[in-house]
Amino acid sequence: MNSSTSGHCSAAPWTAARSDRPAGGVQTPGGTPLFWELPPLSAPRRRPHANTPTRIRASGVAHHWIEFGIDGWRLDVPRKIETEGFWKDVRNVVKSINPEAYLAGEIWSEAPDWLRGDRFDGLMNYPLLDPTLSFFGAGSLRDYSKAHLTFDPLGADAFANEIQRLLALYGWEATCAQLNLLDSHDMARAQWILRGNTAALRQAVLFLMTMPGASCICYGDEIGLSAAGDPHCREAFPWDEDEWDSDLLSFYRAATALRHRHEVLRTGRVEEVQGEGRTVTIRRALGETAALVVFNAGDDPAEIELDSAPLPSTMMSAAWPPTTDGTFQDTAPTVRIPPRGTRVWTAEP
Repeated sequence: MNSSTSGHCSAAPWTAARSDRPAGGVQTPGGTPLFWELPPLSAPRRRPHANTPTRIRASGVAHHWIEFGIDGWRLDVPRKIETEGFWKDVRNVVKSINPEAYLAGEIWSEAPDWLRGDRFDGLMNYPLLDPTLSFFGAGSLRDYSKAHLTFDPLGADAFANEIQRLLALYGWEATCAQLNLLDSHDMARAQWILRGNTAALRQAVLFLMTMPGASCICYGDEIGLSAAGDPHCREAFPWDEDEWDSDLLSFYRAATALRHRHEVLRTGRVEEVQGEGRTVTIRRALGETAALVVFNAGDDPAEIELDSAPLPSTMMSAAWPPTTDGTFQDTAPTVRIPPRGTRVWTAEP
């Protein structure tokens, strides 16, 4: 959009504006024209030379802000632009300025073709979001769906199988760059989907923090925002701290610190994902460093006998919860996990 001298926005020549169609079901005041769509960039008969100026403008915007110092771009509905080579051009511009800049695309479905190293680094990982809330929230899920996300309760075995399938879907570098999330501005808040089951939410957060990918926290989740879908999920952040769930905020801080403290939780290979009943065990490895993550998403204590074969020979030390102390080594230990409990152990050379 371009600003005009009158103080209003005027549409760039390749955009289409409409005043007769409300945005998100909310009627705009006074029938204000809204940006609605980009006509096909490859349709010169509809809009002569639209392809070239749009590419130039998009590349110019990308160049300006990366040079300014932003860390990357999350790009909205990229499939709407079908012009051959468009996103490759944008990537080339961005990476020429900062090879480490992050490019994430808003694609809700599985899309391996978009992560071949020539367009995006990662995608918004909605395919991971669905089973995550469906497992940890089983028993408290609302009757809610969004796009292909159905949030049907999952057992541990089905959850583990789905996670392994998703991990095998992309190359390892792309898996480590996936934008992992529990909700977004386009869907109901996770807290709302889980009917306020904060214990389930905390386990879902810890799952993201112990999996490969870029863990994304939608603003306000960390202080307890709960809302249905559009437009409620887009409410403003409450700046009055009296309205915050301070315990939940402390938890989010501790969970993110756990991930930052242990590189194996960020980039280590996922060696194994096992599920049984309401418990899931995940093993991560990075060189001589290892991590063991165990979730009990049930309402009863669980005892899990760990196979000693995959365990490292060095001592494994407790890393979560922050106040937990405990080690084990060699022989197959039996660990006892409380209801809705999560335990993380790490072994470092």
